[in-house]
Amino acid sequence: MPIDNQIEPPQSFMALYVKPGQTRPNAPQEVVLARYEQCEDMASVLTEHAKTLAFKDNFSESGFQAQTGGICPVTKIALLKQLGM
Repeated sequence: MPIDNQIEPPQSFMALYVKPGQTRPNAPQEVVLARYEQCEDMASVLTEHAKTLAFKDNFSESGFQAQTGGICPVTKIALLKQLGM
């Protein structure tokens, strides 16, 4: 079944799904694209609020990690990259 999706996740995101020594993701394309779109949506909604909090509270990556225990590691990494942390 072809995917009619023109979104191409960046290499930094794809690297989360490619094990060392391999060239193909370890998850189906539909899963990777859905997760990427979810990360982009979350990041766009949360970016300004997170930047405000980071500036106000001198928040660091370690603080972010401690506060986001319920989010899967792949999503945390993508959000941190989006926020520039």
